[in-house]
Amino acid sequence: MVDPAVVPDKPVKPKKLKILLWASLAGLLLGIMTALLRHLLNDVINSSEDLELLTGLQVLAALPEFKQGKTSTLQLIKEPKGAFSEGMRSVRTGLLLSDLSHKRKRIVVTSSVPQEGKTTISCNLAIALGQMERVLLVDCDLRRPTAEKIL
Repeated sequence: MVDPAVVPDKPVKPKKLKILLWASLAGLLLGIMTALLRHLLNDVINSSEDLELLTGLQVLAALPEFKQGKTSTLQLIKEPKGAFSEGMRSVRTGLLLSDLSHKRKRIVVTSSVPQEGKTTISCNLAIALGQMERVLLVDCDLRRPTAEKIL
């Protein structure tokens, strides 16, 4: 007998520590790649700074949501000291002070999606501007004109 057979103290395979380390490293790399991919594919505008960088235009104000009934409400009359009313006055001030070299004659409020608040914004903006000067509000919605019902 040249070499006697000896029972090993630990198994030769599988090497659990090595498998655990490689699996942890692979999971970490996969997690980082997923986070980076989600960040790069994110097309949501999260702040006014993002919107300004994207469009190159100045953001006048961020208007908060409010509960509305069946029709849009005139928040400047209903709650003159509310957050929405203050935001509309900020929009008015921003419009008046944005370019002092020439006075704006026309302002368009538009959107590509229905029920987004075009009539609410335009009516409240007309009231806010009407507190300083004469205003003519023209409702160009030919399908469902609602400005006259609200005012």
